Amino acid sequence: MASKSDVATSVGMSDNEYTEYIRKKTQSVKKLYQNNPSGKRKSGKFWKNTRSRFSALKKDKCMSSTWAKKTQERLEMKAVKDFEKELKEQKAAELRDRKIIAKQKKLRKIENERKAEIVQPIKNLKKLKHMKKKHLRKSNIQIR
Repeated sequence: MASKSDVATSVGMSDNEYTEYIRKKTQSVKKLYQNNPSGKRKSGKFWKNTRSRFSALKKDKCMSSTWAKKTQERLEMKAVKDFEKELKEQKAAELRDRKIIAKQKKLRKIENERKAEIVQPIKNLKKLKHMKKKHLRKSNIQIR
C-alpha cells in the first residue's frame, strides 16, 4: 500500500491539503449517511421507504398517566370490589335465611299434621297380623 504522502504527491497536493481534502470528503459522506442511515438497499428496491428504528418513534404521552392517578384508580377499583363483595354476602345471607325459614316451616307443617291426626290405638296386636297387606295400605295404618 502506498503511504499518505505518496498519494498526496501523486495527486499534486501537499500533505496538509490532502488531509484537509479527505476530512471534508468524509464529513460530506457522513452527512449523506445521516439523512439515509440504511444506505443502499440490499435488495436494490430503491422505491421502498426507509424505516426508522422502533426506539426512534415518538411515543404519545397522553396514554400514560401519573403515579398518583394510578394509585387513585386502584383505590377506587378496590372500593368498588369491596362494595360488590358486600352485596354478594348480603344476598347469600338472605338466601341462607330464606332456606332456614322454609325448612322450619316444613317441619312445623309435618308436626301439625301429626297432631291433627286421629289416632286409634290398637291394643290387640293379633288383629294386625290377621289383616292383609292390602287392607293395611288402604286404611293408611302406620306403626309407630
